[in-house]
Amino acid sequence: MKRRNFLQSCAAIMTTKSVRGDDRLFTPASRPVPGIIDVGSAKQTFLDDFLLFEASKIRPVMTQPETYSKNPVLVADRPWERKQGVRLSGQAVLYDEQENLFKMWYATAADPDGRFPWCYAISRDGYNWEKPELGIHEFGGNKKNNIITVWNDPSYSSVMKDPNDPNPLRRYKAMGEYDGPRANHTGGAVVAFSPDGLHWTEHPGNPVIRHGRNLGDGPTLMGWDPNIQKYLLWPRPGHGLAPEIYGTGDHRHIRSHAYSTSDDFIHWTPARLMLTPDENERFDHQFLTLTGSLDGPFYVGLNGVLETLNQSVSIYLMSSRDGFNWTWVDRKVPFLSRTEIGVYDNGRMPHSVPQAPIFHDSKVWVYYAALNRAHNNNLEEIDQESMTIALSTLPQNRWAGLVAGPYRGTLVTHPLRFNGGKLLVDLESATPHQAPRIPPRFDECDVRLAIEDRSGKPLAGYTIDRCQPLLTSGIHEVNWSGTDLQMLSGKPVRIRIEMRNAALYSLQFV
Repeated sequence: MKRRNFLQSCAAIMTTKSVRGDDRLFTPASRPVPGIIDVGSAKQTFLDDFLLFEASKIRPVMTQPETYSKNPVLVADRPWERKQGVRLSGQAVLYDEQENLFKMWYATAADPDGRFPWCYAISRDGYNWEKPELGIHEFGGNKKNNIITVWNDPSYSSVMKDPNDPNPLRRYKAMGEYDGPRANHTGGAVVAFSPDGLHWTEHPGNPVIRHGRNLGDGPTLMGWDPNIQKYLLWPRPGHGLAPEIYGTGDHRHIRSHAYSTSDDFIHWTPARLMLTPDENERFDHQFLTLTGSLDGPFYVGLNGVLETLNQSVSIYLMSSRDGFNWTWVDRKVPFLSRTEIGVYDNGRMPHSVPQAPIFHDSKVWVYYAALNRAHNNNLEEIDQESMTIALSTLPQNRWAGLVAGPYRGTLVTHPLRFNGGKLLVDLESATPHQAPRIPPRFDECDVRLAIEDRSGKPLAGYTIDRCQPLLTSGIHEVNWSGTDLQMLSGKPVRIRIEMRNAALYSLQFV
C-alpha cells in the first residue's frame, strides 16, 4: 500500500523510460521518521510532513509573497547602465546585521569596450536604494560612480559576507564563472576575496571547478552552512551527471541541480546529482537555478523552473532538512510567477535568479531580477527597460499554513520531546461575522489542542475539552486550566489539534 504524504515530496530521478505516475517501474523509498522527534524549544513551521503522524480534512496552503507596490526597487538610471538595464546573476543581496544595512552587488549593460560594470548599491530600509560614489573605477572621465570593477570573462555573480573566516582579507567571498575556454582550461567556477566587499582579489588558481561533469554552467552559491560547518554550493551539473537529451544538437543535457561542499571555498567535492525534472513535471520543464537560506530546521529553496515552450521562468518554493533531499511545498502553484505582458516582471531573467530569502524585521525579503521579455538573446527585444530588480515580502515563519474549513480538521504529531513550560501557536482565523463567541458559527475559527502520551492515550488535564478555544488570528499561548506544562518537558508526547476555519503556521514550546 502506498504511503500518503501530507505534502508532496521530491520524486525519484527521471529514468530513461517514458513512465509517469503510477506506471513507473520502481517506487522511491520514503525517508524514515525517528521514533521520538526532539523539537526542544525551536519553532516548528510546516514546510514538510515530517512532524505529522496523521491528518484529516486539512490541506497545506502556500503563502505567496506580497509584491512591493512601488516595484521595481532598482532601475537603470545611470549612463553605465544603458541598453539592457540592471540585473542580478547570482546570490548577491544580503542584510548586514553588523552595519544594519542591505547590500547588493549587481551587473549592468556593456561598457564601450564590451565589458560589463559590476556595481554596488545599499539600502537602510530595503525599499529605497542608493548608488554610492565609490571612487574606484573611472567611467566617462571620472570616478564618481558606484562601479566596483568591470568584467567580461570571468564574471562574478554571488557574494557572501563570511564571519567565520579568521582572515580579514577574506571577509567577503565571491563566486562566478569563466565562460572559457582559455589556453590552459575549458572554463568553470571562479572565486575572489575581499576585505570590504568593494576591493577584490581573484584566486590565482581559478577556475576552482572546471566545466564538465561537476559543473555545466551557472554555479549558485548557498554560502556557509553551519549544520555541516562547510561552504555549500548547488551547481548545475554538466554532461555525464545531468540527464542527457536523446538526439543531436547543442546543450545536450537537462538543466538540473547538484550538491557540492568545501572546507576552504577553493577545493570543492565532486558534485552529486540532487534534483532533476522527473515524470511529474511538464516535459518542457528544466531546473534553471536554486537559491536558498537556512530558516530554523529548514533549508528554504527557490527553484527557478524554465518552461522551454514559452521560454519563461517561474519560481517554486521548496524545503529540505539536510540541503540535499527536497520537498515541493506546492508543485502546481509558483511562489513567484510572471505577470501580464508589458509589466516589468513578465518574463523573468533566466540567469538572474531570485535571491535567497533574507530574514529581517519579522519579514522574509525576496529580491529578484525582473524581465519583461522571454528567456532568449534576441537583440530586437532588448532595451534599457527590460531588466530591473524587484522585491516581494511575506511574514516571517508563514511560508505555508495547514488549513481547515467548516468541517473539523484533525492533526496528530509523531511522538515529540520538547523543552519549556508554554506552547505557542501562530494562527490565521477566518474573518468572523461578529465578535468571537463560544460556540462559534461553523464558518468561524475554532482551534483546540490536546497533549497525549507517546501511544496516543489522553493525558488528564490536557484533553481537547479542557483547552481554552483559540478564536482569532495571531500568536497564542495554549491554556488548559489547572495544568503545568513544564511537568511534561523532556517527556515523549503527541500533540492533537482540532480546528475549523483557520490556518496553522507554526507551534513552539518555550
